[in-house]
Amino acid sequence: MRPRSASGQAAVEYIAVVALVALVFVVLGGFVLNGRAIAAATVGQIKRGLCIVEGHDCKEEHPPCPVASRSAADDVHVDIAFVHVGAGKSAIVERNSHGRVFVTVADHVDLGATAGFGAGLKIRDKLAFGGEVRAEALASLGRGKTYQVASEHQADALLAALRRGDDHGLPAPVSRYVDGSLAGDVSGTLRGVDLKAGTAIGGRLDSVTGKRTVYLKASGSFEAERSGEAGAGASGGGSGDVRLALTLDRHNKPVDLMAIGAGDLHASVDLPPLLQPVAGHLPTGIGRTWEVEAHLDLTQPGRTDAVLADLAHPSSLLHMVLNDGVVQARGYATSDDTDEISGHIKVGAVVGGGVSHTTSSRRLLAAMEHTPEGFWIPRYDCLTAT
Repeated sequence: MRPRSASGQAAVEYIAVVALVALVFVVLGGFVLNGRAIAAATVGQIKRGLCIVEGHDCKEEHPPCPVASRSAADDVHVDIAFVHVGAGKSAIVERNSHGRVFVTVADHVDLGATAGFGAGLKIRDKLAFGGEVRAEALASLGRGKTYQVASEHQADALLAALRRGDDHGLPAPVSRYVDGSLAGDVSGTLRGVDLKAGTAIGGRLDSVTGKRTVYLKASGSFEAERSGEAGAGASGGGSGDVRLALTLDRHNKPVDLMAIGAGDLHASVDLPPLLQPVAGHLPTGIGRTWEVEAHLDLTQPGRTDAVLADLAHPSSLLHMVLNDGVVQARGYATSDDTDEISGHIKVGAVVGGGVSHTTSSRRLLAAMEHTPEGFWIPRYDCLTAT
């Protein structure tokens, strides 16, 4: 009889262990988790097990959630007629569900109209969100750095050193945010796809992994993009604007397509139709916000070609992410305090200006995940980390 290979036997044994653990959870876990969560967890772990034994670089089954953050921002602005010019500095400390602490520092110039849609949303407001939502805002600024430290105490020490201008002994940033020129750097690697023609708002360089993320200028909408989700009985008139981003690994191979969005959550109707199925799980009220982060694994056969072919069609890309990827929906409690001095006078046109200092904090209240298997499941691991 021909002996079985060690790797083949290990694969069979690993799958057997995963199946046994899944059976135990089905029998004993019914008192804690609902059946859909068990099914999704079981399928996900079996897929990851197969990926590992085949020797691939397997993604985490459940990416971490940003669970808490605090920030401070100083701004100065001048308004002349309908033109607003502002500048400021921001510092954010954020902790995720894996216990990692990140410190982000950025300075910005804010130029835009003082009237019209979105006029009240300052750069500091965008930076008050967390995770990838904030990263997109930093990329749009084209400047900023993120450091990783071991604790919030070390985060405070790092910020104090930066304020003193003392960079001796500081860790190297794990991420840098750059302007849209990053798109031109990667265009040549995308099989003739041109990202230089104003298709990107900015990018992020990850020094640890070597990955580069390009945030695309074209935006889509979460409104009823997931097939069959919104349904005839679903409602919701919340803002569904979404930004798309493409991540390449250190070898310039596309590995992830991401969709991100966020908004206030005073009532369930503020949620886009996509999130109405979990409206009861995301707390509403004053100082409540929602965030969505969705990822599509482009290492699967055929996906990269499909995405590159549709880069000019954001609605098609969004449809792919929401139907075939993993979608994370989170709810936060937020608070902020602003001290501002401002004034306006009319000399022909209205002229004014002001200075402000804002402190804010966020705390995770709920986290749900929609898996490719079609289930919304609670992220208990994120909630226990708060």
